[in-house]
Parts: sequence; C-alpha cells; structure tokens
Amino acid sequence: MEDSVQVRVLFFAKSRELSGLTECNLDISKKILCSEVINYICDKFELNIIKNNVIIALNSEYCDDLNAVLELKNGDEIAVIPPISELTQNKLDLNEINSLLVHETCGGISFFVGTTRDSFEDRKVVSLEYEAYEAMAKKTLNEICEHMRSKWTDIKHIAIYHRLGLVPVKEASVIIGVSSPHRGTSLNAVQYAIEELKKSVPIWKKERYSDPEANRNTKRDFSKLNFDDCQVDDEPLPKYMVQIGADVTEVQRRVTRFIERKREEIDENNIRDFIDSEMKQNTDEENSCARVNSIVFRKGSHLKVHRVKNEYGPQTNIGEYSGALDKLMTFTSPIKIKTEMPDGLPSRIGERLANAEEFLNLKPNDTRNIYARIKSIEDRILHLETLSPEYHHFLEKGTSKSVPKMQKKVNKSWWSQRTSLEKRLTVIGVLASVIAVALLIAVIVVAVNSNNDNASDSDLERVCFTQQCIAEASTVLRQMNQSADPCDDFYQFACGTFLAETVIPDDKTTVTAFSVIENALKDQLRVIVQEPIEDDEIEPFKNVRRLYRACMNTTVIEELGDTPVRNVLNAMGGWPVLETNWNIGDWTWQRSAQLARDNGYSVSNFISFSVSTDNKNSTKRVIRIDQASLGLSREYLILNLSEPFVRAYHDYQVDLAVLFGAERVRAEQEMLEALNFEIDLAEISLAREDRRDAEKLYNPMTVSELQANANFTYAGHNWLTYFNSILPPEIQLTADTEVIVGAVSFFEKLGNLLDNTDGRIMANYAAWRHAFSSVGFLPSKFRARQLEYDRLTSGRADASPRWLECVDVTLGSYPIAYGALYVRKHFNAAAKSIALEMVNNIKNEFKIMLSEITWMDDETKEGANEKADTIREEIGFADELLDDDAISLYYNAVQADIHEDEYFVSIRNLAIAGALRVNRRLFEPINKTEWSSHVAPAIVNAYYSSLNNRIAFPAGILQGAFFNPDRPQYMNYGGIGFVIGHEITHGFDDQGSQYDADGNLRNWWQNATREAYLEKAQCIINQYGNYLEPLTQLYLSGVNTQGENIADNGGIKESYRAYQRWAQTHTEQKMPGLDYTPQQMFWISAGQVWCSLYREEAMKNRVTTGVHSPGQFRVIGPMSNMKEFADDFNCAVGTKMNPEDKCVDFRLSSSMANKHYECVSQTTKDIGLFQCKCVCKMNPSGKEHTTTDGESPANCATKGSEKNMEVDKGEILHLTTDEEMDDDGRTVTIGKIIWTPLLPTTSKKANENAVQFS
Repeated sequence: MEDSVQVRVLFFAKSRELSGLTECNLDISKKILCSEVINYICDKFELNIIKNNVIIALNSEYCDDLNAVLELKNGDEIAVIPPISELTQNKLDLNEINSLLVHETCGGISFFVGTTRDSFEDRKVVSLEYEAYEAMAKKTLNEICEHMRSKWTDIKHIAIYHRLGLVPVKEASVIIGVSSPHRGTSLNAVQYAIEELKKSVPIWKKERYSDPEANRNTKRDFSKLNFDDCQVDDEPLPKYMVQIGADVTEVQRRVTRFIERKREEIDENNIRDFIDSEMKQNTDEENSCARVNSIVFRKGSHLKVHRVKNEYGPQTNIGEYSGALDKLMTFTSPIKIKTEMPDGLPSRIGERLANAEEFLNLKPNDTRNIYARIKSIEDRILHLETLSPEYHHFLEKGTSKSVPKMQKKVNKSWWSQRTSLEKRLTVIGVLASVIAVALLIAVIVVAVNSNNDNASDSDLERVCFTQQCIAEASTVLRQMNQSADPCDDFYQFACGTFLAETVIPDDKTTVTAFSVIENALKDQLRVIVQEPIEDDEIEPFKNVRRLYRACMNTTVIEELGDTPVRNVLNAMGGWPVLETNWNIGDWTWQRSAQLARDNGYSVSNFISFSVSTDNKNSTKRVIRIDQASLGLSREYLILNLSEPFVRAYHDYQVDLAVLFGAERVRAEQEMLEALNFEIDLAEISLAREDRRDAEKLYNPMTVSELQANANFTYAGHNWLTYFNSILPPEIQLTADTEVIVGAVSFFEKLGNLLDNTDGRIMANYAAWRHAFSSVGFLPSKFRARQLEYDRLTSGRADASPRWLECVDVTLGSYPIAYGALYVRKHFNAAAKSIALEMVNNIKNEFKIMLSEITWMDDETKEGANEKADTIREEIGFADELLDDDAISLYYNAVQADIHEDEYFVSIRNLAIAGALRVNRRLFEPINKTEWSSHVAPAIVNAYYSSLNNRIAFPAGILQGAFFNPDRPQYMNYGGIGFVIGHEITHGFDDQGSQYDADGNLRNWWQNATREAYLEKAQCIINQYGNYLEPLTQLYLSGVNTQGENIADNGGIKESYRAYQRWAQTHTEQKMPGLDYTPQQMFWISAGQVWCSLYREEAMKNRVTTGVHSPGQFRVIGPMSNMKEFADDFNCAVGTKMNPEDKCVDFRLSSSMANKHYECVSQTTKDIGLFQCKCVCKMNPSGKEHTTTDGESPANCATKGSEKNMEVDKGEILHLTTDEEMDDDGRTVTIGKIIWTPLLPTTSKKANENAVQFS
C-alpha cells in the first residue's frame, strides 16, 4: 500500500467477539477519511453486521465527524468501539461505562442504575433472574438510541447495558447513561430511555426467594411474550398444562412426533403378542417353516440349519440345537439349493417375500429391487429384536427363565426391568439372532439368483458366501442409503441409513465406527477385570483388579464422603472460599506447584511444566515450560460469560464450592474472581492456530539466562528454586541446565498478571482446578452436579454405567498390565502379519508417489525418501506383553499401593508414582525402541509420532469396520488401509514435515520447495474452511484441521493405489447382496469408517477446539478431490463429488481449474508466437473450437520463451490460476498452463511440466 503507515488497532466488546482479536497491527493509508477507516476495518475483520453503528477513536479521541480527514502516523492507536447498547451476563461496572461516555464537550452525564432489592410482596428476595429474546432486544435497544438522537440532537454518547442471568441483591441489572453539553438533555433522555426499555424491550425477570417453597410456586412472567402464531389466554393454565415459548410449527412438530412414538409402541406390542402366541402354538411342531419367526436360544448354543421342502418350495428350518462350541453352525451349501419342486413348478419367491413383509407390517412393494426388499425385512427383524429381546428364551445351567408378557400400555422400559444376568444373556441372544438372520437373507438371495435363467455357477462362484462375508455384507447394507446418489453426496450414500436410524445412547455424546468397536472392547475388558484374583498371577495383574474393585465399591465411597479430597486440599493450602478466615500463610503460586506434585495433582495451573523429549535432539530429555493448562478451552474462555459453555463452567464452580460447604453468596463472588483470572490466563495464551509452528515454540535458555531475562522476571520468583521444588530431590537442576520455553509471549505477559492478582484469588483458582479433577472419586451428589455440567457442555444426558467408568479408569491407570491381559485373550495373531503386509504395501506406494512429484527439488526429495524409509511401525502390541517378568520389572521400578477400600487414595498414589517415574528419567537418554514406550494395545485408535518417526496401530483398532483378516482386501484397504496411509502422511503434513527422519526438529526442505508445499496446503485450508457443519451452523477451522485433512487426502490416495497394485496379482469375490466393483467397495468401506452421529454440544466442541474434521467432511473432502473416485462411480464433472475445482496435490485452484480441453483433431495454424496443432473440445460441453488469429487458444501451451509446444491427440489440458476464461466459455487468455496428458505423450516438455498428485 503506497504512502501507508502501521497502526495498532484495539477491539472491544462485540467487535472483539466478531473479529476474534484483542488487538493487531494494520497497514493503512496515512491520509484517510474517518468513514473509510471504519469501512476498511469492518470489511477486513468481518464486522459488517455492526458497521452502521460502530465508531472509532484515534489515540483515545473519538472520531465524531465521519468526513474528517485523519492524518495517521506509525504507532497511532485506533480503537474500534461497537454500539454501546449491550446485553451481558457479566457484572455491570458503572465506572467502565462512565469512561465510554466522557467527552471534553460534555458538561453533563446522567445515569439511571436499576438494582436488585431484597424484597418483593413481603417475601425475601436473594436475586433476580433476567432472560431476553436477545436478537429482538438488541434491535429494540438500538432503535431506542436512534429515537433519542433524533429527539435530542445535542446528545454526544449513549450507553444502555442490561444484565442477563442471575443478579444478586444490591447489584445493578440495568445501567443507562447519556452524555451531552447540558444536563437537562441528558436527564430527560435517560428518563425517556428507561420508560421505553420497560415498555418495549423483550426482557423478563423472575424473583428468586430465600424460601424454597416460594420459588417452586412462582411462575415465570411470560406476559410480554408475543409470538404472532400463538394464542395467549388471560385465564390461568390448568395444573396439568405447561406453557412453552414455541411457535405453532414447533408445538405441532412435538405433538406429531409424540403421536408417532405412541403408534410405534402399539405396533410393536401387537407384534410381540402375536409372535409370543405363535411361539406357544408351535412348540410341538418339529418342522415348521422358520422364515422370519423368532428363535429360541440356549446360552452357549449355536444354530444347526437344515433344508426342507413344503408347499412353498425350499425352506430353512431350525433343527435341534447343539451345545457344541467348536462349530458356529452347519448347513448345506446355499449354492446347491434346488429351486424347483419335482413336478417342475417354480418356487414362489415373490409370494414368500410378500408374506414376510405382511407378517412384519412392512408395506409390500413388488417394484423395488429384490435386495432392497430383503434388506428391509432384515432391518425390521433386527429392529424388533433390539426392541424386544424378550422374544428369546434363554437357559442358564438348565434352569428355565420365563419370558415376561408385554402389556399394551408400557410404563417402564423392558430393559430397565431386567437383571444384570438377563441383560448379559440378552446380548448373546441378539448376536446369535443377527447371525441367523444373515444366513436367512443369504439363502433368499441365492434362491432369487437361482431363478434367473442367465445366472450360472461361475456367477455364484464370484460371490463370497462365507459366514464372515455374509456378516460383513449385512453390516454394510444396514448403514448404506442406496437410494442416494453417490456422485451428489457420497457420505449419505455410504452412511445414510446409519444416520437416519442410529440413536445416541443417553450416556454417550456420539456414535461412530470407533465407538462401536470400543463398546465391544470395553465389554471384553470388563469380563477380564471381573475375574477373581489368582494367587499365582503377578502383582500388576492383581492391582488391575484391585483398582477396579475399589472403583466399584460405591458404598465405601459414599460413607467417606468428601473427606479424602478435602484433607488433600487442606494439605495443599486449603480452598479459601470454604473458609471465612483463610490465612494465606506461606502459600504462593510457586509453592502450589510443589504441593500439587506431592499430592498427585497437575503442576501446570499457572505454568505448564513437563519432562519431555528435546525436539532438536530426540534422544535427550529436557525440562519444558509453556503456557498454563486451562479448565476450559481457550476458545470459549476468551468469550467471557456471554459464551454458554463459560456460563455453565462458572455455575459449576459455584455449585461445587457450595457442595464442599461454601456459602453461596461468597462462592458466587469469589469463584467469579477465579474465573476472571483464568480468562486472563487464556487471553495471554497463544491461540491454537498459532501453535502449529514448532520452531516458534522451541526457545532454549539456561536457567540463569531465564532468571536474567527481564521479560521472565516475576516478583519474588527464582526459576532454579521453582524447578527443583517440582522435581524429585535426587534430580536437581543447576544454573547451567538448559530448559525449553514454549510460548514466549505468554511469559512476557504473565508477570504483570501474577504480580497484580491477589493471592486469595489465585489460591481459589488452584483449589478449584484440583477439586474439579477430583469429582469422579467423590460421592453421588458431586457426580450428579458433574453430570449436569457435562449435559450442558457435551450433551450427555445420563451417567455411564459404573462398570464402564471403572474400566476406563483402570485402563488409564494400568495401560500396560491391563493391555497385556487383553491381548492374551483377544488378539488374532494372523491379523498382525496381514496388517504388516498392508503397511509395507502402502508405504511403498507412498514412495512411488513421492518419486512422481515434479515440484519437489532433488535434495528435499532425497530427505523425504529417507524419512519414509525409516518410518517404524508398531502393530498390535509389543511381544513383552506376553512376558510376566518384563511387566513386573516395569512396574517394580516405581510402585503404588492399591487398596480396595480406598479408591481416591489409590488413584492419588498412582498419580504420584506416575509423575515420579517420568521425572526421575530426566537425565537418562531416550531409547526409541524401548517396548514400554509403545502405544497401549487396548485402544481403538492409531498414531504417528514425529519425534520417533513411528506409526502405531494398536490391537484395539485391528477389528470391526477397520479390519478383518477373513474378509476381502478391498474392505481392509478401505478401512485400516485408509488409516495406515493417513498416519504415514502425518509425517509430511504441515507439522510432521518440520521433523527429519531421525525425529529431530530441523528444516530439511529447500526454501522454494517449502513455499510450493505451503501454497498447495493452502488449498486444503481454504477447502475445509468453507465447509459449514449443518448441526451447529459453524464453519470448520481450515487452519487447525489442516494436518488431519492433509493426512486424509494423502492417506486415501496411497491406500487406493496400493490396493490397485495388489489387485493386479490377486482376484477377489464380490460381497453377497452388494452389486459393486471391488474399487467401489473400497470407497464404500472407506466412507463407512467415518459414519458418525454427534450431539450438538459435542459437535460444537469438535468444530471449535478439535483438529479433526467431522466424519462427513472426512468422506466428502478427500473423495471429491480424487479423480479415481469420480471414475469408479462415473461421476460427471461438475457434480458435488467431482467438482471442477479440486485440491489436487493440495494445489490451490481457481474457478478455472480442471476445465478440460481435449485435442480432438490435429491441424497446424500459426498465430503469432504460437503454433497450434489441434482443434479443441471443452469437456463436458463437447463444443469444438478452432483457434483464430489474435486468440491464445487453450490447446497451445507455452510459457516464457518456449514455442511450438506440441499437443498430441487425446491429451487434456488442466488450466490453473493464471488463466481467465472469456465470456464465450471457450477461449482462454494464457499466462501459464500446468497440464497432464490423458494418454502417454511423446512430448518430453509435457512430462517435465506435469503436476502429479501426492
């Protein structure tokens, strides 16, 4: 910008909220109108919704005249001041508002301050609660301000602030202020404003009384509520009715849904009664047709299936049950089923399907695809079995259990009435039912195929009918929506039925492919940990079971109450809010870290402290300090109490303090101060997107250098003493010891915050963080309040079963020992060799793709190859987990006492031991092959470590939707193969690429190549940053998710190409009922890995704070970038899954990208510097275009001095950002063309300029 200066821009209130900034530096013209400054800032920082009301101040002086010419100089300060009418959850500060109104021309400032009084209608009031229709209220407040200015033209400034939420007695709920040259104007304007506010602004209040009974009998005042579509009666509502703030459409929707649910209940009950009666009537019939009737199972039994014939043709009959465990089931091969009766009459497949549909209350539809009808029958059976597992009759040790008769009117869910034994047996029965249903479906499918005259034995041989294939096909079909167009929305195609029919359990926030596997894994872990303690097993295994029992012993936990936690809090200096006369004594924020270490709590509440790997020498450990950890994500805290999650967090702070014994009034005041301190910590912390450059977070200093640096000097603080107080006595630093400082800017600002914050506030904050992390070990009343907080911030409506929570705690505390118990029982050894082969194949494909890249220089490419070659893989688990001596030796190094009757004490002992284990090794070198550093096996996830250049695939993920050694490889490459490629690519994403082959932070890229890479990565940032998540209506953060998105895009490409190469030497069968090619099944399998359903609050957390894109975009994003996907599903160019603009090789594309021009006939025509040798056709329009003089045709590729570029017939040109399409849609002005040939070309220059996808 010519004649520009750099100014400092400050943002306040709404402008800060919208821009996400507190301040920034901005280049701007040195001579500019005031109005132009406002327009420029609002456009640049997306403040347009407040542009008409915003004002600015230059060097603390208001810019009142929009037409005034401002002459700026470097270092000037411009404050962006939003409309001064605000609804807020925060306490109102009269002095702060007054500062917004003062002006040198004003002789009078008048205020109205409305406060909460202590009584109403002879009842004691403790607070008022205000709520508002905020959008309308803000609009009305602005209108009042406009009317005031038109009525009194000499008004200078107006401020109207109204508080929402709880307002205690004596605190202000509304402040109205007006400044003007003369006091008469301001006095009259304030009087007018308060009258208009009470009359027209939709804000309501409710009194909260000291008498709980009065609170229960008080109704909220909704008399001002006025929805156009609602009728409001003046008569009081009947006792059985509830008044709600919803329009007619919403009310009708709720009523309709209620009626639908009741109808579904009646339908299901009728079916239950019918089947129950059928079971009783048919108990003596040995050869009745199985069709879709429910089945009786014995525990531990499996099915034996026979073929029979009756008047309907071949049938499946369930014969005598076998208790043998060595066979799952035996049956005649379905391929050999005869489909004609002896007299030659065809079997009545259509009639049988119609009977089944009628029996299951499905609407018959003969025009539907036969597989779709079969799938509907299967889904219905599975649905009924899920709802009504009481169909099944289980026998436990020969003792019969009666099946309860379901009544027409259901008052209590069937499941809630079952004993724990019945619930376990039910799960077994339902799983067996699924197998029976899958077999039945397969039989019908084969029977249908056999009726087709064109079918042959070879056709059937090309379909996999193994038990595993049938089960896998059934799972795939239950998730797909085959009526969706895969070229329009592949996520809906792959996951549509899953999305429509899945219900998130009350104790969960999401259901994903990961969580489905994890649920099964946790069931397995539960069985393991509930086994009795054996005398001859090693101590770590005994401790696993002891800790689980301690967690499950809720009787003792309730008896102990909060005493164990309270005792530890007192040992760490107490929680001031609980005490009237708390004495700070020797408490300091530095000492609080030492006390936290001694008692097993985090030492990072003020400064993050860790013993970690040295990023630039990954064989060495170092001390690392960084910005403080926070109790709530920074992204929320910086929004203050206007953010609902922060409000929920503060309410939880207050209520938890009260549960520990604090007085509520004191708790509200002091925990608000603690919250404000935490907000201050958040505001001086680096944002997540600013922490992706590892080099900026690597700042080595000796302890003495740290102490001598003025920016790191805090009152009474000695860094050497601080470090050594946290470390074990035998591990001490010296002044010359080097430490690594992370976010330098945080430490530069921290001193001012610490030095100016009262010790009581900091002590309250520290104690809150400790109490916050202890709630899981406290009695039920504490956990109930925690659940309410979870409900508001994650959507979880119910607590997890106690056993599941205890499994999680035990697994987190003993990942190695518990993992060893798991893999000894449940890991398939064959899976490891197959997965290792896949890793090698995909890694090799990555290297081939690396060799094809043309934008990477040779030196950088050599470094990338070296890094790819040295990637180490961990698959399944370390062999040492099968060695009791190795496990015992690991845990004997630092032992922790576990007591079955002291849950909290046991957890505290484990935390202390864990910190000691890590800190003691500070001066030990790192052994990167050490088995105990491997990822724990009982985890459903995968990992890449930059510091170790290592990929890990624990045993837990090698199952389910991701992997099965007994299914076709196109499903495994689409599942775990996608994940393997993803993790390999992490070594080369925006963060992994900062580390070399040895895991050291080092720039091994040549500058030009690095710049080219970042430019290409920008396309991914832009693509994902433009995705709007539909549930929350939030845009994804393209910056924070770029690493995962790059890994997804590269990973699926590598896995697809590896499968294609593998398939060249292998043949695979199709899946039954899935008429798709192996390549299409690859994509379907990859898509179903990310089928996921989230609660809104959980999705908000994922989008706002997460580094992974939601599942929908992990499918749509990578696949819409891949030509191979479009080819396999024949998606036309311009469809949503085959857009013209793609991030190919992470390349930034313009609106002209991927406009294809095919050479359809060869001619020669000279036009100036160019020689054209073919006639162009633009796809997909098919219009031919012969070049003429004066044009720069698309098929004449050249750049710089290159001339006479030959373009062979069949080649396609890909236009990039330097081209501009003319209005006729055919001719192009060329600056530079990057292109790849459709067919092999004889042009060496063309190959040299080709851009390949990596």
